[in-house]
Amino acid sequence: MISYNKNILLLTLCAGFIVSGCTEQKANSAAVSAKVDSAPTQLISNHEQPKQELLQALRFFEDSCGFVDGAKNNGFDASPSEKDFDAFKSSFIGHDSNAAFEDQYYLKPLSSIPKQYRKAIDDIQIEQDEEGSMRYSVYFKNSTYRDHDLDKLVIFFKPETDYAYDTLYFKNKNFVDLKPSFKQVYVDWLGGYSGAVFNLENNSVTCDYSR
Repeated sequence: MISYNKNILLLTLCAGFIVSGCTEQKANSAAVSAKVDSAPTQLISNHEQPKQELLQALRFFEDSCGFVDGAKNNGFDASPSEKDFDAFKSSFIGHDSNAAFEDQYYLKPLSSIPKQYRKAIDDIQIEQDEEGSMRYSVYFKNSTYRDHDLDKLVIFFKPETDYAYDTLYFKNKNFVDLKPSFKQVYVDWLGGYSGAVFNLENNSVTCDYSR
């Protein structure tokens, strides 16, 4: 079902945990949203459904934004956590480099997201501004990072530039308890330390690559 609201295009992809036969949609200066509707669930002894832990997919943030293992080789060797994070992002970020005039980014069908992560995602929105910058917003449901409730993940980048960052948002301010687990390492070619930055005002941690 597709509906228009001024300059915002809302695309609702197939409901359910498994989505098949969905057409990939390209984003052209618009916002696209893929909603994962909750399937009917049964109450089991009046207990809540177990939360989905996303440590493996998002450990990149605490591993100095990918430089923990790669720093010894000047950051050019991707760490295991960076590979896991890139694989997670690539499961829903589509890129067409053979477009007629310029690269195009779009939202892949939700069926391409690994099943263990699909259950933790409520909605994904993609936006492109007038300058071509891309923003993917992944809204989580019933999911945690080291037992701390997650809100959303924002992936921002401007193609063909170094302007990019990833921000992970938590639902509660107690996320600051995680700070001892987040590492910082000195990287020679950056001329400084690499690591996620905590923001206590909006309950987030950010990996900023705009250096």
